[in-house]
Parts: sequence; structure tokens; C-alpha cells
Amino acid sequence: MCEVVTSMMPEALLDYFMNGVERGPIGNRDPEMAPHGVFPVKGADRWIAIAVPNDAEFGILCEALGAPGMARDPRYAGSAARLVNVEQLEREIAELTRRFERDELAAALVERGLCAGAVYSAFDLVNDSAFTQSGMMVNLRHKESGERPTPTLPVRFNRLEPRFKAAPLAGEHTGEILRELLDMSDGEIEALREERVLI
Repeated sequence: MCEVVTSMMPEALLDYFMNGVERGPIGNRDPEMAPHGVFPVKGADRWIAIAVPNDAEFGILCEALGAPGMARDPRYAGSAARLVNVEQLEREIAELTRRFERDELAAALVERGLCAGAVYSAFDLVNDSAFTQSGMMVNLRHKESGERPTPTLPVRFNRLEPRFKAAPLAGEHTGEILRELLDMSDGEIEALREERVLI
């Protein structure tokens, strides 16, 4: 997993290897794009992710948010200006996005060809139809908590059909392990249980 994440940040690695520059944290911002981040929408702790790579798309975003004049504002009229004024830009974009429902705004922006998407909570994710149809979630029955949806492996192998099981109870396999791996007798195991060495 570390290798996958590392492959997603080639610019930072190249900057370090070629120039000796160690980039610090920039949060959701991008060194070449603005706006680029997550912005609040209607509701408590609900967000939308938006990435705008060029001036044309910034104009489309401003129009979609009901503020077409923002694209002509000298502070935001070009990519370089938006990067210089990124904090003010993000505040203004956030004030505009707050007026919209998350999924409706995401759909409207994507329909206009912009890079945008809903930021999901855990509840949103496990109830998303694309995610549930992917087969990554399976229902497993646990002896104490009953049937629960459980995330499984994020990869599939064409010659491997995994058999997922619910987590064992505390001490569920203690006797089996002591008998099979340590060759202990039932009497020895019971004595340890009586002494409260085992659960």
C-alpha cells in the first residue's frame, strides 16, 4: 500500500531527488492549480472536492456557482494570480459552495466537464451503489454481534476465491492451538483455565 501511495506523488519525489527540495505539507492544495481542495456544502460536515487546472475551467466553475464575475476579478484572472491569492480564493469559493447540496453540485460540475466529486463519510461510502456492487463488502456473521457488512480485500485474483470469516471470539481457538501446536492434553488445558491463566 505504501508503494501505491508513493507512486501517486512523483513530483514531490522528483523535486527531492533532482533538486534536493523537501516539500512540506500543503493539505489539499496543489502547487500549480487553484482552486484545488475540498469545500463545504449544505449540511453538517459535508464537503465537495474541486480541482481546477486552467482559466477556462475556472470560468465554468464561477458560472456554475452563480458568480461569473469572479473569473474577471484581477486577483483570480489567471492561474498564477489564483495561486498568489489562494487563501482569499478558497474563502470565496467556500462561501459559494455552502449554498448547494453536495451531490447536486457535484453532478452539475461534472456535467460541465469539471473535476469534482462528493467527499464521502463512511456511511456514504458503504451505501454507494458503485462501491457495494464492487464486491468489496461482504456480510459476515459474528457469534456476538450478529451479521455485519465487512470490508474485504481491495484486489481480486482470477485463480483465488477467498473465504472470509468473521473475527473469532477472545480465546475461541485457545484449546485448539494448545492441543495441536503445543501437544497439551485436555487435562493440562483445563488446569490452566481453572488457574485463570487462559480465558
